[in-house]
Formats: sequence, structure tokens, C-alpha cells
Amino acid sequence: MESMIACCGLNCEACGAYQAHRDDDDRKREATAAMWSKLFKVKIPPESINCEGCHSTTGIVFRHCSTCEIRACAREKEIKNCGWCSVYPCERLDFIFGHEPAAKKRLDDIHSRR
Repeated sequence: MESMIACCGLNCEACGAYQAHRDDDDRKREATAAMWSKLFKVKIPPESINCEGCHSTTGIVFRHCSTCEIRACAREKEIKNCGWCSVYPCERLDFIFGHEPAAKKRLDDIHSRR
């Protein structure tokens, strides 16, 4: 379902912030905050773990998503995700692809169908 594929190729439905918000699950918020705090070596409070997905029209997105340069670029170009971009792939995606190879596969599949 492409509508839940983030601009960078991540699957929003698999994201802890998306799941916690969707299910209004404080345990999921706490677990996700702890995991991401350790992974990214920053303090992430559980109350910030809320997101409606990269394509949210209400503005409820995880704090990183609200400042994400990949998301900003896709929105500026008025495309759903980078797979639809004429200059795909670009260097902005290197970090995501290095940590989540499935994101690259998703975007490669979308790009090959456009």
C-alpha cells in the first residue's frame, strides 16, 4: 500500500510512533522512546512518540519528520515519495538506505513502475 510508504521509503505502518498514535498506546510510546533514545543517542520523551505518517495532513508527525529534508523535498516537488522523483536516487537517501535496505527496495520498485 503505497500511501503508507514514507517519502524516504520507510513503511509508516511499521513505525513505533505511527503505531503508538494509531492505537493510543502509552506502553508502545515508552518502548519506542527508549529504543530510539538508545539508537540515536538523544533523549526522546515518550509523549513525543506520535505520528500519523509521513503524509499526514493534520501536522501530527514525529518531531524528526517535521524537519526531515527528504520529506520537505518530496513535498516541494509534490510527489508521494522519492520513488516518483526524476533524480532518484539522490544522496539524501544514503543514510536511510544504509540503515533500512527494505526502504531502497520499496522505492526502487515504485521508481521502476513510474
